[in-house]
Amino acid sequence: MTSVLSQSQLGIYLSSQGLDALSGNYQQAFLYRLPGSVDINKLKKALEAFVAAHPYILSHTAEEGGN
Repeated sequence: MTSVLSQSQLGIYLSSQGLDALSGNYQQAFLYRLPGSVDINKLKKALEAFVAAHPYILSHTAEEGGN
């Protein structure tokens, strides 16, 4: 099997295959309510900086041909 995934990505992918067969999701969704006093522009800039420092957050995997 040839993989275009890094070792870390492959590990996460393989781990996700053992989870809920209907969802196949590795991540867990959650809701966090922010107080009204939060500066949305500062929060947005902080999140953009975080993703820029950790670009793998935006990665995703897909199976081709059902394999």
